[in-house]
Amino acid sequence: MPVRRLLLRYSEWMERSPIHSNMATGGMLWLLGDVISQRFEGKTFREMDPKRLGIMAVYGTVVAGPLYSVWYRVLERWTLPLAHSRWKHIGVKILADQFVFEIPYLAAFFTIINALEGKPFRSAVDKIKADYVSTYLTDWAVWPAYQMVNFRYVPVIYQALAVNVMCIGWNAFLSYVAWKEDDKEEAVVEKDEPLDRVNDVD
Repeated sequence: MPVRRLLLRYSEWMERSPIHSNMATGGMLWLLGDVISQRFEGKTFREMDPKRLGIMAVYGTVVAGPLYSVWYRVLERWTLPLAHSRWKHIGVKILADQFVFEIPYLAAFFTIINALEGKPFRSAVDKIKADYVSTYLTDWAVWPAYQMVNFRYVPVIYQALAVNVMCIGWNAFLSYVAWKEDDKEEAVVEKDEPLDRVNDVD
């Protein structure tokens, strides 16, 4: 079947070139996550912000895709001595993922998105102060359970892909958090425009 053949080809590509395959997959899935986010915000496809879509696609391709690919292989090597105890091995990997990886990663996410938007660094600092803690707590509510299944049943080479798939929903949430203040500011500007036009007439 064509689908089975396509999945086989993709699997071979993952094994042959894990970083490049995760870059391509990450870009598409982060883009899809932002499409879902903007639809959730009530925007039609024509109303969607193309710059925002492009930023999330670039982030998924250049940052998230290769980073996930490298991290999960490194994590496996770090925790390999614990492999004799399955659940201890999985538990340590989850804790490392949540503390060693996720704490700096979330700060990097807000900073990089801010830079791709062309905003000053101070804006990223303000964003982190406003949304970092709540986002990280939400992360704890979502990822440990998913990663328990991922680390238990998914081969290491496919763990980054499994995370990218889950990230469709998670990216939609992160995209909403990253842009919620911008959307409020745009709404205020649009609301004020008619008054400005009236004042101009007067």
